Amino acid sequence: MAKDDVFIDGEGMAHLFRFENGHVDYRSRWVRNERFRLQEQARRSLFGRYRNRYTNDPSVAGKSMGTANTNIVWHGRKLLALKEDSLPMELDPETLETRGEWRYEGAVSAVSLTAHPKLDYHTNELLTFSYQARGDATTDIVFYIASEGGKIVHETRIIPIGPIGALHAAPAIRSWMGDSRGHWEGATLVVETTNFNDQTQLNNATVSDAARVVERFTRTGANTLEYRVTIEDPKTWTKPWTVQFPLKRDAEYRLYEYACHEGNYYMYNALTGARAEEKKTQ
Repeated sequence: MAKDDVFIDGEGMAHLFRFENGHVDYRSRWVRNERFRLQEQARRSLFGRYRNRYTNDPSVAGKSMGTANTNIVWHGRKLLALKEDSLPMELDPETLETRGEWRYEGAVSAVSLTAHPKLDYHTNELLTFSYQARGDATTDIVFYIASEGGKIVHETRIIPIGPIGALHAAPAIRSWMGDSRGHWEGATLVVETTNFNDQTQLNNATVSDAARVVERFTRTGANTLEYRVTIEDPKTWTKPWTVQFPLKRDAEYRLYEYACHEGNYYMYNALTGARAEEKKTQ
């Protein structure tokens, strides 16, 4: 930490007070994220001024600058230490030992999440977002919803709109969602997405990093959009293929909460089936 820097640039520490049988136990632990461990190993400060990577020691170029020092939340049975410019760090809720970076099992494509998510008290969903979602000075904003169980159930897609041929992210930047750029061709919104990683799935097939997806949204009527998407990946398919179908407005459509209802039937059906199989062997 620079001597004239802002005070909020210190390393993150979690504190725990446990009240039991008239006694109070206290425990504190450093959040041992990448930044902490690098400086601990070097036995000196390696990161410069607050969120200014250009003042860092060259030995930590490209490393996470997150301090996990702003907020602690408990959600989805996970204790998370948060900082605005990095991903959450998961802590053991009993010992406060650091378990590691939490990316919601790979469902979060952003490089950071806000330190101030909001809890929906009606659904127990966690509402969170990322600005500069692909790194410093990027214009992407992504909004996420995590279910009560801690699963990402919604990721809002925000597409930068610019001139035809607008540059995509650098080739080295890869993600599950890819990098999308949109432009208008008359009344048609054209969205081109590249920069996929090698784990993205389209049509139940894992595509390669060479995949390119072009979507076209054309309004054909007061209540109808024509959706057309062409997918090409020379490492996966022999030639590009296209899907087209209408998107129709339904005035009676209702948007329901994100919830999994299979539990209403699964347990009964599974046990009933198991008992039936057991009877066959008697």
